[in-house]
Amino acid sequence: MPEIEAISPWPPSSSPLINAACLVTNTILPILLQTAMGATALQTGMAMLPAAAVGILSAPSPGVVFDKFGPRAISVGGLTLMTVALGLSRAWMQAARS
Repeated sequence: MPEIEAISPWPPSSSPLINAACLVTNTILPILLQTAMGATALQTGMAMLPAAAVGILSAPSPGVVFDKFGPRAISVGGLTLMTVALGLSRAWMQAARS
């Protein structure tokens, strides 16, 4: 019979940070783009589309990556990528307004 190992829970200190990043990315960012930056619904949808596409394309591999690197490395890498993407999105929107 194969041995079953328990999966350790996420560190409590990183969970609120990940939740806050998801809240900003999925809820507050579209509102910001439309109200404060004057983007249309189509522009906002197109700005959000790459994140959805990456999620769809990368869905099959997280289990393998989690087993290889663990939760901490995945959390740090994901939050870093989200920060860079938000910065690039802001720069793109400012350049489009100029």
